[in-house]
Amino acid sequence: MVSSESFYSGSSYALSPKYGGYSTTGYRMNTGEFSIGADPRVANQVKSVSERINTGLTHVEVQGLQPDVFESLPEQYLTELNRLAKLTGVKPSLHGPLVDAAGYSGKGGWDEEDRINAERQIKMAVQRGHKINPDGNIVITFHSSQSEVPGTEFQVVKDEHGDKVVKEIKAYAINRETGQPTVLKLEPRYYPEDLAEFNPGDKVIIPPETVEKELSITNRSDWHQNLTQVLFYKNRGDEMLEKYYPVIKSKWPTYIKALTHPDKLTNQEKVVINSLTNAEKSALGQSMNSYEYIQNSQLVLNGLFNKAYKFAENEEDKKKLIIMAKEYSENFKTPDLSLQSAALQELIGRLETIQPKLYMPLEEFRREKASQTFGSVAFDAYKDYGSNAPIISIENPPAGTGLSTGEELKKLVEKSREEFVKKAVKDGISKSTAEDAAEKLIGATWDVGHINMLRRYGYEKEHLLDETEKIAPFVKHVHLSDNFGFEHTELPMGMGNVPIKEIMEKLGKEGFEGDKVIEAGNWWQHFSEQGKITPVAATLEAFGSPLYPMAMAPYWNQMVGTFGGYSAGFGQTLPDQHFSMYGAGFESLPLELGGQVPGKQSRFSGAPMD
Repeated sequence: MVSSESFYSGSSYALSPKYGGYSTTGYRMNTGEFSIGADPRVANQVKSVSERINTGLTHVEVQGLQPDVFESLPEQYLTELNRLAKLTGVKPSLHGPLVDAAGYSGKGGWDEEDRINAERQIKMAVQRGHKINPDGNIVITFHSSQSEVPGTEFQVVKDEHGDKVVKEIKAYAINRETGQPTVLKLEPRYYPEDLAEFNPGDKVIIPPETVEKELSITNRSDWHQNLTQVLFYKNRGDEMLEKYYPVIKSKWPTYIKALTHPDKLTNQEKVVINSLTNAEKSALGQSMNSYEYIQNSQLVLNGLFNKAYKFAENEEDKKKLIIMAKEYSENFKTPDLSLQSAALQELIGRLETIQPKLYMPLEEFRREKASQTFGSVAFDAYKDYGSNAPIISIENPPAGTGLSTGEELKKLVEKSREEFVKKAVKDGISKSTAEDAAEKLIGATWDVGHINMLRRYGYEKEHLLDETEKIAPFVKHVHLSDNFGFEHTELPMGMGNVPIKEIMEKLGKEGFEGDKVIEAGNWWQHFSEQGKITPVAATLEAFGSPLYPMAMAPYWNQMVGTFGGYSAGFGQTLPDQHFSMYGAGFESLPLELGGQVPGKQSRFSGAPMD
């Protein structure tokens, strides 16, 4: 007789010591450390939060990701969410709307008015979030950036020694005047001075340009081109000036006065104007063309001077520009065209020595503008709510977009805190008090799934851990979502290749003491049977969470043999076919192995199962 073990060996004994490995993550966390996100697609967050509370978790993240959906959340619901949290003992947090804090639009570029509007929208979200938990520091998460233009792109490549190194392959700069982006091509440039080092027949190896060098070339080239254009038109005027102006030079001041202030001409000056010879009239006409060229050159040069001062790289350059302005203004006052042209020529030459920083790295620019927004919003909340002010937690967006690495997020948090302190000190608060408040109220949300998407650029586990280590001291909140590094999928932890054990160890106690929010959008979409089955059980199983509050065995990963693992959740649990085929001892047979048999007949006898 063939036993059932020949085709199904049955489940492992649930409490067997060898079954405690929680192999999908290798990292154990208590149930109380987890939070679960409400449904981001619905404005009825009261209902969605209530459903999440039914899982037994005591932390829930209210969702306001989509700005239009968040705007549809009635004001009264915020009070209801507060009451619900108090009634159930649940600690709420909030994911704020996806707004680019820098005010940067991928299509339209950047505009200060857009940044101000973004600040208003984020501030309103903070005010609304405070109503959900007015008696505590509710954590409100905002993405560091949100636009269609990506950030700096990297690739992991092997160097000449065979070691894997991270290299920048594409970067973006922004024209600070127009707000438009430009691509910096980080590729080798074959200049004569570089090729001169090689001999004919040699293998020419020129390293790619760095962002700093490419940016310097872009700024220098753009500035030189602008000055050359002014010089071109001035030289056109000089050609006529040299040929015709000497003929009319003595009478030129009188003519200019007649042109600009005809009512102030004396009788003698009127006689001079009316007594011009034909040769003088011809020279006057050509000199007027020269005059127009010089005046237009002056207007354009004024605009360039404005750029030079506004985007000067340092204070020393600004001092030089002030000296230039004084001397130029004095020389240009003369009505003599030839002296005006000489003054223009001198100023153009001196401006060549100045290198304004018109183009700057897009990442740096966005950090500068976003920090203004976050610092301002956090300080306004501090003034309004004091010790109960919400915590602004800035999240790394999916890798590949702007400000998405641990290094960039760290810089943004630090810069935002600086902006907070600057505003607080200006408002009369001591610097030490302001620094303490800034550290408390501005931090980071580390999305482990988002940073894992660096794998598409060749990053490996050690690189992800390096990024985690950089942001660890600033982390106040963690978003848990798993993926395979290429698409922005959200699976429960343990179902992808996010190195969660090592990431959590890098965060450590000092780096993180907040909630870990289960974000599993793709679970809801594909595996939850229209929302009936939550990702909580799968998450608790992956982390080997204790079943009871004593934080001891049995653990959720040991319960596979008693309730069916996550895979049994894809369909009906304990179908009647299990019992008719195997008896009660085989109730944990996974459905994928044939436990649920179509039809009404027994597998063994073919007899009806009624």
